[in-house]
Amino acid sequence: MSADNNFYTKKSITKTINNKEVSVNVYTIDINTPLYRGDNKLSGLYDENILKQFYEDDEGNHFEVKYKFFTPDETAAEQYGVVYEFKTKTNLEVVALDDITEEFYNDAPEDIQDILKKNYGYDNNKSRDSDVKADSKLIDYLCKNHFDGYATNFMNIGGIGGSFHKEVALCNPETVVEATRQITNEEKAIEMRKEARYKSITGVQRKKKKLETSVKPIPLNFGDDGSDSDDDPPVKRLFGGKKRKSNKRKNTKKRAKSNKRRNTKKRAKSTKRRNTKK
Repeated sequence: MSADNNFYTKKSITKTINNKEVSVNVYTIDINTPLYRGDNKLSGLYDENILKQFYEDDEGNHFEVKYKFFTPDETAAEQYGVVYEFKTKTNLEVVALDDITEEFYNDAPEDIQDILKKNYGYDNNKSRDSDVKADSKLIDYLCKNHFDGYATNFMNIGGIGGSFHKEVALCNPETVVEATRQITNEEKAIEMRKEARYKSITGVQRKKKKLETSVKPIPLNFGDDGSDSDDDPPVKRLFGGKKRKSNKRKNTKKRAKSNKRRNTKKRAKSTKRRNTKK
């Protein structure tokens, strides 16, 4: 059965979670149901990563996860890149996150409850706030509890209005769906991939430049600082060595020595004249 405005067939099931029987609302997705996904990182329909999902953590590490995001709406997939069609290989039951039961919510750990409230509108007018990190954490929780994934119908977007498209997230995608065709024509797909690569490269360059400019340079002094003033602040030298004395200090010392010699000569002459008179 393909998706319509009412999405898939919804029903309530009982699921064992944490050794407890919990009532959960699910959507049923029949075998051979089409799903779509937009992706500019793939080389084409036969790319080995077409059914793989990679996640980046807070430290910038990339690793493969056992879930992937789709939509039953071909038009919605276009906003994410080159569109590919997939079909389900088996009947699936996915959690209806636009109709969360109280039992399912209460049985979830606190961090998952926070995501259900903030990102999926539980007890909050069913508004959607899409966030990759939160969405990934939730689908990972569902996969670990042996659900096939989750799905939502159109949902209001929290804070800014409008609606968020229908979506499906599936656990173990390589076993439950297969890629069937590329929807976007190849000429357009090539241009979209080129543009995506350019944005990725320039984005990395901007990030690198921002990082470099945020680091203050250490003032370097490789010799004479060129100053003749005694009021100049001391400069730390990176490679050691004594700071050359300024000309002003040298001239001051020379004048002091010269005056001292003149005064000594005057006293000597005065003493000699006094002794001669005696």
